[in-house]
Amino acid sequence: MALVPLIIVLVLLNWWSFRALARRLAARRRPAVSSADQRGTGPTARAAGATDRTGSAPESSAPQPSARAFPVGGLPPGRAGAGVLEGLLRQVAGVSRAYVSPVTALAYIDYFPAQVTEEQLVRAIERGGYQVGIASRRFDWRHGHPG
Repeated sequence: MALVPLIIVLVLLNWWSFRALARRLAARRRPAVSSADQRGTGPTARAAGATDRTGSAPESSAPQPSARAFPVGGLPPGRAGAGVLEGLLRQVAGVSRAYVSPVTALAYIDYFPAQVTEEQLVRAIERGGYQVGIASRRFDWRHGHPG
């Protein structure tokens, strides 16, 4: 009978940690909007797809990071172990963001594929003393689909 409240608490913690991650990432993606951008003449408006004075669209040369979630085995309960793994992942060249959820046992990583591969990320997690789930369990955490 005591198992039901425990399951409810775990589900709520999982939901809360995912919502907190989503809010944190959304706040980082939102640029500040200037009055020129509100009129549609500023750099943010042009980057969003507006045309410049010559009538041509600006070129977007900034590479976009890939977002992958890796199942992690051997995580101790609590934030301490997750924080250590996050620190290890953030030290890998090409990783722009890393968040490890001890509730879902997933490592959410934003990385630049031109600088680091998935296999290098897997080796970094394994060097930290953790196991990584099979490749078919990894997924694009922003869009919710594999590959």
